[in-house]
Amino acid sequence: MFHVPNVIPIIAMIFTFIQIQAQVLEVPLNGGEMLYRENDETFTKPMLFETWKYGILYDHKDNPSEKVLLNYDALNNNLIANLENNTYMALNKYSYPYVLIENNKFVNLNAYGTDCYGRVLYEGNSVSCFECLKATRLNSGSTGYNVIKKKIQIQRDFVIYILYNDELVQLRRKEKDLYKLFGKSTVKDLADSLNISFKKDYEYFLFLKSLEKRL
Repeated sequence: MFHVPNVIPIIAMIFTFIQIQAQVLEVPLNGGEMLYRENDETFTKPMLFETWKYGILYDHKDNPSEKVLLNYDALNNNLIANLENNTYMALNKYSYPYVLIENNKFVNLNAYGTDCYGRVLYEGNSVSCFECLKATRLNSGSTGYNVIKKKIQIQRDFVIYILYNDELVQLRRKEKDLYKLFGKSTVKDLADSLNISFKKDYEYFLFLKSLEKRL
């Protein structure tokens, strides 16, 4: 006589596994609704991307969200989610340590005293490198007869940060700025051997990857 296995526990296990997977993939968005005007330069120019990009947010337990249209407001240091029906949400920056947007990883540097999400240029065990977009509001005015007209301008700058010995240091894209961190002879010898000038992103990757082997 054949023994018929009890499939109910197996089905229950599969259902539980599916439930757990669904819970992991459904990290809710945490933030507040905001005003955003597509044709207003004071809203659009501080944004990192010209168009909205699909990205995935990760919480402190390394759980991902569903794909959502994102951009980064460098003036107010906020990740912005573009939801349905022309609704925009300024996401809670303390809820998402990092985000992946089009194969680029952006890390929240707030824990190191810098209010921005930095694009990872290199991420190692002892040293890492990030690029941040900084936006500044500039007011320029012209005076007339009993009137002052103000024009708001947004200045955009990309800056480099090196994380070393748990300290985040802002640098220019110049070889000399690395001397104070790693020593002139070390930096110069390695840069010469790699034939790099620190003008391109991949040059920081090559340099820091090689440098880390010496640290």
